[in-house]
Amino acid sequence: PKIEGLIAVRGLFKRNGTAYVVMEYVEGVKLTDIIMGYIKNNRPFPEDLVRRFIGSIGQALAVIHKAGLLHRDIKPDNILVRKSDGQPVLIDFGAAKHSNMRNEIQAFTPSFAAIEQVPRRLRDSKDHFKEGPWTDLFALSMVAYVMMTGQKPIPAEIRDRAVTKGEPDPYVSVTKRGGDRYSPELCAVIDAGCALNPVRRPVAAKDYLGQLGIDLRPISKIVAAKRESGQPMTAKSKSN
Repeated sequence: PKIEGLIAVRGLFKRNGTAYVVMEYVEGVKLTDIIMGYIKNNRPFPEDLVRRFIGSIGQALAVIHKAGLLHRDIKPDNILVRKSDGQPVLIDFGAAKHSNMRNEIQAFTPSFAAIEQVPRRLRDSKDHFKEGPWTDLFALSMVAYVMMTGQKPIPAEIRDRAVTKGEPDPYVSVTKRGGDRYSPELCAVIDAGCALNPVRRPVAAKDYLGQLGIDLRPISKIVAAKRESGQPMTAKSKSN
């Protein structure tokens, strides 16, 4: 069945000694542009909108991980918001690999990549951490971090360097940056997902979303239900 938060593959073929994948066309706006609009207007993302993004992309990740794959490059530029219904769609599988494969391709985006993706030459820690679903959950948490704080994440290799030297992790929690605007439950889950050490993160998308009680119905159905009930489309952000 089609997963609304996941771009559909229409076909594949080989040419010029390589393989090509044909994916559906999605008319939409990059999450990056939406985030910049909120920052420019000095407005925080409403909590219900943050939860919708997490729920939609988290559902897509659950399907990807069940198939034994890792996306490995989740970031605002790789999430499109479809114009027709506001549905977030995860795109660009150029860095994806099977979870059992060795990490031959070191393609990563520093601000959103987990420490286990960073080449050893770029970090001081000698610990070896295997990539897994928790790797994609780290990136998803970092996307939520940007949405909730308006701040660019500190790259994992910089955090690793500080911790290896015995210094505090320079990561500033969502709770400290925007805890007055969001529920403690949401802040706690995002901070756990952003943990530098993968053993401290949620291990599966199901567990990650379950801690938030996120409604996994497709966003288009949530929107339709709200329209029928007369509920407002966007709730006000939580504040004290």
